[in-house]
Amino acid sequence: MTDTVVGLKNITKQFGDVLAVDNVSLQIREGEFFSLLGPSGCGKTTTLRMIAGFEMPQIGEIYIKGEPVTHLPPFRRNVNTVFQDYALFPHMTVAQNVGFGLEMDKLPEVEIRQRVEDTLRLVQLPQMGDRRPSHLSGGQQQRVALARAIVKRPDVLLLDEPLAALDLKLRQAMRFELKELQHQLGTTFIYVTHDQEEAMTMSDRIAVMNHGHVLQIGTPIEVYDHSADHFVADFIGETNFIDCRVISCNGETATVLIGDEIKLEVACDQNAAADQPGTVVIRPEKIDLHMKAGNDGQETAFVPGIVENMVWIGTDTRFTVKLAGKVEVVVRHQNMRLGDPLVALRRGEPVYLSWQKMAARLITS
Repeated sequence: MTDTVVGLKNITKQFGDVLAVDNVSLQIREGEFFSLLGPSGCGKTTTLRMIAGFEMPQIGEIYIKGEPVTHLPPFRRNVNTVFQDYALFPHMTVAQNVGFGLEMDKLPEVEIRQRVEDTLRLVQLPQMGDRRPSHLSGGQQQRVALARAIVKRPDVLLLDEPLAALDLKLRQAMRFELKELQHQLGTTFIYVTHDQEEAMTMSDRIAVMNHGHVLQIGTPIEVYDHSADHFVADFIGETNFIDCRVISCNGETATVLIGDEIKLEVACDQNAAADQPGTVVIRPEKIDLHMKAGNDGQETAFVPGIVENMVWIGTDTRFTVKLAGKVEVVVRHQNMRLGDPLVALRRGEPVYLSWQKMAARLITS
């Protein structure tokens, strides 16, 4: 699945004085679940609407299966869109909603009926064809909207925050159903969301956007563990950002000084000059908490600290630990064992932090 099905080349879109999408280029592969992730106003929905043909870029080109479609209207592109509000016709039955596009294409009635039945079965609504949308739950309406979009067998399915209107538990369940549906169909899905957990759990690759720019493209693991910059690391999950000064760097590892006392070796995938300011980035769950110093060969060092605060969450306990120089670090300790003595720690008690050498990374941008 390496063939490009959607290509964007230097796409730019401006609304008045607002530069919504700024020189964006993407290559989205056939059969891929690709997410556009970012905060409100970052340009992700505008990018999706340009792929659909609802907006036209001022600069750049859009390709679908290698063919230029930049100036083609939506009905001339073999893509379909699932919107946040579903946009179902309330006066039609579920089957009529799903088959509407096929009727517009003037397909034979027998073929329409068969494809509607097959598609409703695929989205787990085989007995719902005669119902009206108002008689369905939110999750069922979402499935009908999906069925209406996929029944025409598009090359690409565009999804604009389709789970946003659902409650949390249903939204979480629908994530796995969507991913399974995409796997069964083999269709390219391009998914817009501001929910980083949603993107991480479903996507093959993610493009993180902000202020109209694509900041990073990668697999969920790449984006999470090797964030390109401060914004990406902060937007994707919880992160510790620790100010430091570079002592030395060889492009793979760097020695940094935190405050006046803490010298550490951290991962570094960029060249940084000595005495340059930087930031050490480390995820709270990558840090191990200890009640005494020691070394098993896996950690960079054992750094002493004092417990400032702790919150028991159930699956884990969230500690705030103050290091030398008033540096505060958040640690998430998984509650795996009954009677774990670490869970009994209280404010003011001394502890030690450690982590695997490559878990902490230097960012200088």
